[in-house]
This record gives sequence, structure tokens and C-alpha cells, in this order.
Amino acid sequence: MGKRFFGTIAALAVAASAFAFSPDELHVLTIENETGYEILYLFFSPADSNFWGVDVLGSNRTFPSGDSIGFLVHYPEYCGAFDLLAIDEDLDAYYMFDIELCDDADETVTITFDSFDGDFGEPTFATVSLTNDLYNEIYYLFLSPADSEKWGVDVLDIETILGPDDVAEFLVLRSSGVDEYDVLAIDDDYDLYRFRIELDDTSHYTYLIEYGDMVF
Repeated sequence: MGKRFFGTIAALAVAASAFAFSPDELHVLTIENETGYEILYLFFSPADSNFWGVDVLGSNRTFPSGDSIGFLVHYPEYCGAFDLLAIDEDLDAYYMFDIELCDDADETVTITFDSFDGDFGEPTFATVSLTNDLYNEIYYLFLSPADSEKWGVDVLDIETILGPDDVAEFLVLRSSGVDEYDVLAIDDDYDLYRFRIELDDTSHYTYLIEYGDMVF
């Protein structure tokens, strides 16, 4: 089932800590794989962050060459800059830096062999599982590095809805220290749920999205 889109929530604006969220700032992004290789891991990270963050493909999906995939992206200003890292089936890396998204048009980003950068090596991940412990469906879900002022990619992609008791599992590319991420979920009543997580040396993390996390 596709998501209900912007019109019904255009008036919603919520400020939380250093971040603000408005559905008017959700931008449609399409990413195309024209590398000739299957992409195993894909990161689309805010350019103001020191972390690559979440594999936006999720833990159970890959990205074949010739395919495209759509996402919604949040950034607080008229334009926002992002960096892309793709890792293919041979564990080779493709980088694209300072990709600018602006509000006046949808954006398509094509990954080609021009962005090839050679061997990345075996990546080190933590697995983060987020369970919808609400009676409501979750329409949008963000898992953003805490050092960024952007929420970035809706990790459910443009079509997916997280129903009650459903689990969304993501791979997070680890750094050498403690990594902090902010979680923002938006349900079918357009209520917001927000909390921060810390990733240290543990390989698997499990969190509930529950009513106690609601932003008032």
C-alpha cells in the first residue's frame, strides 16, 4: 500500500531539540543503479554529518543494476546537501559528494561507474531493529546521525508502511567510537515519536517505538 502524501499534513510543524520537522520539506528522491553491478549497501547521508549512518536499503534488500528506488528526504532549509556511498557485490565503493536537493523539483541521482573508487573492504555494521509498538501504522521513519541538522532519508522508502507489531531492521555502518542516532517516527494520525539511541560495541540493538516517545 502506498503512503498518503503531503496535502493532508502540510500544516504540521513540530520543533524538537535542535531539529524541526515539517512535511512541506519532504523531497522526492529517486536513485538509479547504472553501475553494471548489484549494490549490496547504500548510504545517503547528510553532508553535515561525520557518519555514513544507515544502509537505506534495509537489511534484507539489494539494489540490482538497472533498477531504481524512491525515497523521501527531509532537510530544514530550501536546499540540503547529501553524500552517497554505494558498496557493490565485489565490495567496491562508489562515492558521490555534496549532492544538492532543493524544494523546487524532484531529484534523480544516478550511480554510474564514474563514481567508482575501488575496494571498500568488508564493512562493519551494527544491526538496529525498530518495532512498531503502536496501534497506529507508521508512515515515515527517520534514523539520522545525531550530529546532523537534517533528518535525511525516510528509511521506509517511498512505498513502505510499518504496521502494528511490524519490525524494520537496518544496518548501520559503524565508526570506531560510540555513535548516536536520532529516531523520528510519524504515524497515520501524523503524531510524532522521537528518541535517541547510542551504538557502542554491541552488534544488535532492539528498540520499541511506543506512545511514551510521542512529541507533544
